[in-house]
Amino acid sequence: MEKPAGKIGSSEFDRVAVKVCGDSFLGKPFSARRENLTASDHVELAAKILEKRNIFTAVSHADIPDESAYTLLRAAQKTLASGKRPSQAAVTLSFPTDTEEKVIREHVKALKDSAEACGIKLSDIVITRLAGESIRVNVSAMGEKIFSTGRCGVVVSDEKEKPAETAGLVKEPSIIMLGTAGAEGSMIMRKLYAEKLEGKYSKSFLQTERLMDEAKSLLKPDFVEKLFPYINYSLAAGEGGIFAALWELCGETHLGMTINLQDIMIDTLTIEICETLDTDPYVLLSGGCMIIISDAPEAAVAVCAEAGIRASVIGTLKKGNDKTIINGDEIRFLEPFRADSLPLIHKH
Repeated sequence: MEKPAGKIGSSEFDRVAVKVCGDSFLGKPFSARRENLTASDHVELAAKILEKRNIFTAVSHADIPDESAYTLLRAAQKTLASGKRPSQAAVTLSFPTDTEEKVIREHVKALKDSAEACGIKLSDIVITRLAGESIRVNVSAMGEKIFSTGRCGVVVSDEKEKPAETAGLVKEPSIIMLGTAGAEGSMIMRKLYAEKLEGKYSKSFLQTERLMDEAKSLLKPDFVEKLFPYINYSLAAGEGGIFAALWELCGETHLGMTINLQDIMIDTLTIEICETLDTDPYVLLSGGCMIIISDAPEAAVAVCAEAGIRASVIGTLKKGNDKTIINGDEIRFLEPFRADSLPLIHKH
């Protein structure tokens, strides 16, 4: 998220929080203010408070309608990862004052189509016009039904512990990846750099519809209900790609991990687009991709295969802090998330 400048203390927080977090669920922005924090610091704080209230947000600059649709999917996936079926969402769309009505209608249609495909009710769509800004979409999603699947969190046994203490525990729970890395980012790049890419690849190869369809399939109620009994923990990928999601996973579980880089799934189309545009797919915007922890990985992958969703065991959690990435004979350690690779070529 690009950080707006300015200290909080007046109406600046209200303006930024409503713009970024949305006003349909947020209502009157939080009155409590903290000194020495920028506007974006307060927005991040507001988002965390919203998540405690089971409201999950996603924000994007949206030069094309598919970006708006993917923003909705990312907010819904955050809701899903929390253990709730996403049921409704509110959207705020901000357009430059000179935006044509046709463009606005295209963004609204993309949002409505995605919501309908995922069984999500759009409770509100607010459209505003602001001078001198790019198109910006904010989605706040929430879920009504809490799955009673006994989500027990993640436990890792220690061989030194007594047998009675480790009975029924998984020594190293499996990390499973659903969907593919960098799909959202590659879809955006395909649209923005159509001329360059079409000069190298055929239009039939550059079809990105399957990437969007797979992201929608992850949110279909029938699939969700079949998968959740096999989930101990789940996390939605997004900004910073699969590597940022894996780093966050270790932070939230307070565990280390071992990942096989060759098992991380990347669509062939994403690979070719990233190579052409010199972009790293592992730190590329990855809405439509989820990570789950399971002690029944074979069953979880089978459920995904039945639904036509690509899934792969990419590693395991382990005790300690080491975040090891194995690529053949090469072993390295995952670095903290610094920046998504998309803004390096996608200028707003």
